[in-house]
Amino acid sequence: MRKLGLISVLMLAVGFVLLPGFWFNGGSKCVGAETLSEILGKAADIECIIYEIVWTDPDMEPTNIKTWSKGNKERTELTVDGITQIQLTDMDAKTMYMYFPEENFAMKMTFPDQDLPAGDTEDISDFDTEIIGTETIDGKECLVVIFIENIPNGILIKTWIWKEYGLIIRQEVTSSGYTSIIEWKNIEFVCAPDSMFELPAGVEIFETPEW
Repeated sequence: MRKLGLISVLMLAVGFVLLPGFWFNGGSKCVGAETLSEILGKAADIECIIYEIVWTDPDMEPTNIKTWSKGNKERTELTVDGITQIQLTDMDAKTMYMYFPEENFAMKMTFPDQDLPAGDTEDISDFDTEIIGTETIDGKECLVVIFIENIPNGILIKTWIWKEYGLIIRQEVTSSGYTSIIEWKNIEFVCAPDSMFELPAGVEIFETPEW
């Protein structure tokens, strides 16, 4: 169960990274002719995308996470200590499945009164923001922004945002003296087949209470 808990924490944390336009909304700081929110908002225009995330934490081996996104559907897959978990999210149906292929079972969660399965969104006013410049990573011009949570011992998040698409390319998340590094790699703007967002036939499904 400890391994399953670790996987679930990683999956929820990825939601924070992958949805910057939801988590950081309402920002008015200008970057040239655009505001920070306008740059982040460009990601909403992306219909299909496939990418990998490499999560490096001081206390763990690097974790590789792959995501397929198409419209309002998303598939996220990772393996920790030999346990594979696949998360299937359908924002239109407001459902999320946590699927464990080795065990051939899935947990179904619904969130009818929320827009995001990861919880409530936060306004950018909850963070001090500082735009510290631009940097090119793998040929992508990035805006470099620091977000600092406005609470004692809050989280500091240094973020590289791909200006053309409003996507996060790299984050360094520091809390209580520990820094985790999260990198987006192998980004492709292609559509995965619909079957990638569906459970295989014969999977045993357990329903959980609504979020």
